[in-house]
Amino acid sequence: MPDDVVRGQVGPGTHMDATNQASWIASGLLISDKTSSQDRGCGRCCLRTSSFGLAMYTSSWLEVSVRLAYPSKKSRLITCSAIMRAAAALAIFAALAFGQKPEYEFYYKFRADFVPTLQEANHWSLTNEQIFEKYAARLKEDGVPESEITRRITLLRTEHNTLEADYWSRYYLDPNSNFNHAPNAFLMEIVKGTKAGVALDYGMGQGRNTIYLASLGWDVWGFDPAEGGIAIAQKRAKELGLTLHTSAVRDSDYDFGKQRFDLILFSWTMPVVPVEKVVDSLKTGGIVVMECGPEFNNRRNAMLHLFDSLEIVHYEIVRAKADFAGRRETDIVRLVARKP
Repeated sequence: MPDDVVRGQVGPGTHMDATNQASWIASGLLISDKTSSQDRGCGRCCLRTSSFGLAMYTSSWLEVSVRLAYPSKKSRLITCSAIMRAAAALAIFAALAFGQKPEYEFYYKFRADFVPTLQEANHWSLTNEQIFEKYAARLKEDGVPESEITRRITLLRTEHNTLEADYWSRYYLDPNSNFNHAPNAFLMEIVKGTKAGVALDYGMGQGRNTIYLASLGWDVWGFDPAEGGIAIAQKRAKELGLTLHTSAVRDSDYDFGKQRFDLILFSWTMPVVPVEKVVDSLKTGGIVVMECGPEFNNRRNAMLHLFDSLEIVHYEIVRAKADFAGRRETDIVRLVARKP
């Protein structure tokens, strides 16, 4: 899948510092989802295309009406510009809303409440099957019909990526979702005062860190299976006059290449592909910056050994507020590793 490139022009002398950027992110946050790349069949693409097509067709029809209503060229330009912006927004939100399905509604509460509470009580030691067993028992206690219990457990076992896509869509659409809207503080600390280069945001979500790096002058690439999140990041980058190179793909489908990046960021995510792909895509002297919680790997120091082939220049486990997971206090792993 080709990269979608958003290009914006920054006027002479235009500059956005880290504080302004963080403030913009906090105030300008829209919505995102997590869309599985496995759910992009022809029917879905056609529907998404027709959503965009409907928005563009509507804007064209309105433009003709504007020409009749506003003889002045200046008035027409202003009004048509507003119409096109509204049509683009309509197209984006149509695409975002499509990811949610009523039959997956149960997963939001399962993922956001049931699993974290259960795992916290068991020190994040339960396997998926143990979780499913306890979930089925809870549903039975609550009087849920056996057929519905079977349906949910089957989906949990066979449709994980699709359920995750629906979950993240609901998560970012939910105004009560509690997560860090600003750039990751550890990333900000590491890049402060460093020369901008080429960066990759692995699992970029809605682009809070991608846009931050771009605002500092980095040439930023990012990917995520969340097509809605990518669309939001692109829209926000364009508003700021920034350029992002983004791909709406899963990590297994992303072309990391060789010797491409000066920095690769894992912010509340971790490599699912063989770590050698990540290492090979780093330039000599390039760094990996990682921050995540215990739910990503419950073996202490596991992240440290993940990048054994690199030089570990910073590693710590601190008790602090998570960027996600309800912003709760938790053990947070922070790592910087350099390619020798």
